[in-house]
Amino acid sequence: MTARQEQAALSTARRLDERQRAILRAIYDYKVLVTAQLRILFFNTERTCQDELKKLADLGLVEREELTAQIGTGRAQPLWSLTESGVRVVAVMARKPRSQLKWMPRHAWHDSNALLAHQLGINRFFVSLVEASLAHPGHGLHRWSPESYLRLRDAWIKHDGFGRYLHPGGAVELYLEFDRATEHRSQLRKKLYGYIVVAGRWTEQGHEYFPNLAVVVPTERRERHFDLALCDELATLEIPETKAVDLPFFITSDERLEDQGVLGRVWRRFVPAPEHRPLAPLLLQERVSLVELPARDGSPYNLSECLGRYWTDELAKARRRKRLIGPPTYPAGTPPQGGDAA
Repeated sequence: MTARQEQAALSTARRLDERQRAILRAIYDYKVLVTAQLRILFFNTERTCQDELKKLADLGLVEREELTAQIGTGRAQPLWSLTESGVRVVAVMARKPRSQLKWMPRHAWHDSNALLAHQLGINRFFVSLVEASLAHPGHGLHRWSPESYLRLRDAWIKHDGFGRYLHPGGAVELYLEFDRATEHRSQLRKKLYGYIVVAGRWTEQGHEYFPNLAVVVPTERRERHFDLALCDELATLEIPETKAVDLPFFITSDERLEDQGVLGRVWRRFVPAPEHRPLAPLLLQERVSLVELPARDGSPYNLSECLGRYWTDELAKARRRKRLIGPPTYPAGTPPQGGDAA
């Protein structure tokens, strides 16, 4: 980014309010978002959402494209992504060189429909949690971090997103693995190896302090592949099955989420499953809700800061007006009089 481009991006960023800047950061973090998802995250009404997105598009910061029903789900919806100018604005807001920001331009998504479908699935899961939380007092998605690497000395994981879901019973933290049945068993084993090792070395206290691993697969039969891969990897690591059952690894299918909802009792702990073990008993295993997964103390977290609430509560209007920098001068204040001066 040249000095002139950086100055132009900074000038644009200063004209945006806090919500507009947050929208740009969200599209950067989550790659692509459809109108309905942006409405849930940032707006009370569809009309306001459309108007604000048009403003950003008119500034040349975002661009829209009709999402085909074959790639997404349900009726076609406008798909929003950043332009190069939008990425530059995100860079100046983050106070980073443009070269440090990884970004896939819109035309590149056309070359990888599988990658687009994977990202849309991840976004659908987390935004569904936001939408579901708004209907339940005391619930909220406090954090949604995009995919990233987590490294320890002898292992690493690359999750599809980290979430912290608050509910009256605590805070459920999870790493999402959104599976589209494109990876072979050996690839699943490699992925699970990282989670097993990192979970076991998460803290000196042990793997019980590790966030839940939440795996979403297309169908119930695909769940079997993860059970088998876990069995193989535990055998390789010589970890007894009695110890493995304590790992906070849970799995569900897109079919169940469609049928019972994102807060329904759809999750089961996935366990080592030898080849000879029948499939039926595994799938009949007791299922639990996301709010029944292992949770931590939720008291340190503020519910009003949760996604979907932060921009729609009584303080949202003041937040939206907040600019990157304030007025040109500070208020005068009242100086001390006479002998009161220091």
